[in-house]
Amino acid sequence: MSPGHTNRFTRALRQIDGIARQLRMPIAVAGGLAGIQHQTGVTTLDIDLVIPSGRSDEFGCAAETAGFRWINRSDNGWHRFVMDDVEGEVSIECLPAGKNSPRDAEDAPPIPEPEELGVSSGLGYANLTGWVLMKLVANRDKDRYHLGEAVKQMDEAKIAMVVQHLRKYPTRYLREFQRILQACQNEDSRNW
Repeated sequence: MSPGHTNRFTRALRQIDGIARQLRMPIAVAGGLAGIQHQTGVTTLDIDLVIPSGRSDEFGCAAETAGFRWINRSDNGWHRFVMDDVEGEVSIECLPAGKNSPRDAEDAPPIPEPEELGVSSGLGYANLTGWVLMKLVANRDKDRYHLGEAVKQMDEAKIAMVVQHLRKYPTRYLREFQRILQACQNEDSRNW
């Protein structure tokens, strides 16, 4: 999204920022929108939000009051909403910090807190290192594609920063990042 350009996503993000500030809750934008922020050049169909531990229901009630429609209320905080907009619906998914997706490996790190993703207040984008880790943990084809597109834009300093961060976690994440990096360097997208 270009600066100053208004669309259904920017309008939804503005409303979410208002909710975050009202609740004094840091919320991190993750997923495809954070990837766009990290220059992946990909598209996305929804907004993924990292909500602080134990606060998904509080966010959900505030979102409902702000006019968002519930699509799924989860006992574990994995809530889904829709915001109606003149350009169409915007799907919003809550990713509760401190939890794991049922498809995550048993030893996968939980979703980081927004502060760990570089967001200390209001709404902000997940930092590069946290975003890369979340994409590696998700381990889907689209996540590997997003990472490949991001890697193509990274300079050596950013790659080193990501590698340093991934050393804190099970080695398979660093190995997968290095594999994606190598595939991009070889320009062989068939390995993604």
